[in-house]
Amino acid sequence: MESSPNEELQRILKPFLQYYDTKIEGVCAPFDAEAEFRSHDEQFFLVRSARISETESNEFVFIGRMSSFRNFGSLLQKFGG
Repeated sequence: MESSPNEELQRILKPFLQYYDTKIEGVCAPFDAEAEFRSHDEQFFLVRSARISETESNEFVFIGRMSSFRNFGSLLQKFGG
């Protein structure tokens, strides 16, 4: 039995659901889904004003079907990419 494109997309997104914010609606073309992970961490000594370190991590994953990218080259040329 062959899976539908939406079932395949859900299967691909499943590992991201625990740590990433995922969306399949309102995603910029030519992508079908995107996953976003943001993390902020601070280390300080006794009081917050004595900050030792601060890190910020932003990760983005864009997922698309090959059929969605067929016209992507012409789209890039149109917008100067």
